[in-house]
Amino acid sequence: MSEFVYQRAVDALIKTYGEIADRDRIKVVQLFDLLLDRGHSIHVDDLRRICKNAGYSQETADEIGTLYDDLDLVRELKNPDTIDYWPPKRIDQIVNA
Repeated sequence: MSEFVYQRAVDALIKTYGEIADRDRIKVVQLFDLLLDRGHSIHVDDLRRICKNAGYSQETADEIGTLYDDLDLVRELKNPDTIDYWPPKRIDQIVNA
């Protein structure tokens, strides 16, 4: 079911933006964030395929996939059940070095 949701989302993006420009990246991430909030996730390779089938160039499809993948990773890392790769002590060392 999520694949159909993402097909509609990508269709809406291409009708609105055509190619993804710098300012559009925020809107793409916001859309994916809202979809993930509602429990709709997709494998990044499937999203890239959907983007390519919708008419985006391979480069843009890859970029949209990367945006989604990065967002999904950040959301996962914010989950308290995941490993904290950057504990406060380590951040203090980086900031105060």
